[in-house]
Amino acid sequence: MNRNGQELARARYASPIFCALALAMLAGCVAPQQNQSALEARIEALQISLDQLQLQLAATQMALSDNQAQHTDSDQQLSEQVQSLQQRLEQLPQTVAAMVPAEGAKTASKPSPQALPANAPPAPERLVVGEVERVWIDPPKALIVARIDPNAANSSLHAENLVKFERDGDDWVRFDLMLDKKDQQPVTIEREIRRYVRLPQADGSEGSRHPVVTLRVRIGAARETVEFVLGDRPSPDFEMQLGRNFLTDVALVDVGKRFVQPPYNPKTRN
Repeated sequence: MNRNGQELARARYASPIFCALALAMLAGCVAPQQNQSALEARIEALQISLDQLQLQLAATQMALSDNQAQHTDSDQQLSEQVQSLQQRLEQLPQTVAAMVPAEGAKTASKPSPQALPANAPPAPERLVVGEVERVWIDPPKALIVARIDPNAANSSLHAENLVKFERDGDDWVRFDLMLDKKDQQPVTIEREIRRYVRLPQADGSEGSRHPVVTLRVRIGAARETVEFVLGDRPSPDFEMQLGRNFLTDVALVDVGKRFVQPPYNPKTRN
């Protein structure tokens, strides 16, 4: 083979090698460019995510600040309420003291009747009675001599042969009342029991229960329904005693006088 043929053969074999080398070099150049673009795209995506996270963080910080401010307002309101309650508690003793009347002060209840001094003019529209009067009671619609005692809180009757019984489901009592000691003929009365009271003994101990009944009473122009405690003789010489529960706002007692009011006579219109 001549020289020209050898060179042509070499050229024919060398051309594919050169092409392969060229392609390899081109591929090496294109690969870094693709990797660079992908990296830049990832960096851009990360930057966007970072921006979003920063926005979320800023919103969270604002929400925390608002929440803290609300808690601060709530704490301040609670502190003010506690302070107000403490002030009211400190003022409570003075308020209670102002509501409770001073010791010895007069209450708004009915005033207790006072004994009328001798020769004193009677109070307007109030009956003047002596310390002993003839009292009309109903039942039994009869007169009885009674002691008028402004120092006694309750009115009372000396009841003998006292028997308690039931009538129509209510508690009743039957007792004998002596109208005139000279006659020695007691009358029997039946009345419904309104309530019970305990009368203290002379030694200060608590006494037994006594029934309380109501009777209609008339002295002069005064007509009242009065509660009477039934029990032992209220006064050594009298079967009846009228106390403050009758006298209050009705009558005054003229100390030292007896039978000031004329006895009531149902047959006359007085």
